[in-house]
Amino acid sequence: TKYARKTLHIVEDMPGSPYRYITIMKNLCGSLLKLKDFKEVSSCIVELRHFANKLDQSKWKGAYHSAVIMAYQIELALYFNSSSFHLIPTLVNDIEDNMRSFSKTIQMTELTDMKYNIAHGLFINKDYQRSLKWISDILNQPRSKFREDFFASSQVIFFLIHFEIGN
Repeated sequence: TKYARKTLHIVEDMPGSPYRYITIMKNLCGSLLKLKDFKEVSSCIVELRHFANKLDQSKWKGAYHSAVIMAYQIELALYFNSSSFHLIPTLVNDIEDNMRSFSKTIQMTELTDMKYNIAHGLFINKDYQRSLKWISDILNQPRSKFREDFFASSQVIFFLIHFEIGN
C-alpha cells in the first residue's frame, strides 16, 4: 500500500501515458480493500474520476474510458467488500447510462468482468430480471473470447436466477 501510494504520487503529474496512473490506482484500491480501508477507497474513486475528467479525450479517449470503467469496478468492489449491497442498483443505473458510449472502446476482459459483477450485485439484491439480462449477455458471447471461470460462474448464477423466478 505504501509503495502504491508513493508510485501514484510520482506518476500523477508526470507526462506520458495515463494508463500507469489508472493501473497504480487500481492496485492501491485493491490493497486498501483488503485492509478494509473503505474511506480511502471512496476517496480514490473520486480522485480517479477527477483524473479521467482532466484527460484530453481527443488524445486519450481510451484511457478516459478505462479510468471511468475502473472507477465503476472499484466502486462495485467497495460495495461488495463493505456489504453495502443496497447501493449497487443505483450504481448500475449510472453504468448502464454510460455503457452505450463506452462499449466499443472497453477491452473485452474489462467489459466481461464488469458485466459479471453487475449481474452478481443485482442477484444479491434480488433484482433477478436485470441480473438475468447481464448474465445472458455474458453467456451469449463466443466462449473463446473470455475466461472459463467467468463462463462457469455465469452459468451458476443463470441457474440460480431461474430457480428464484420459478422457471
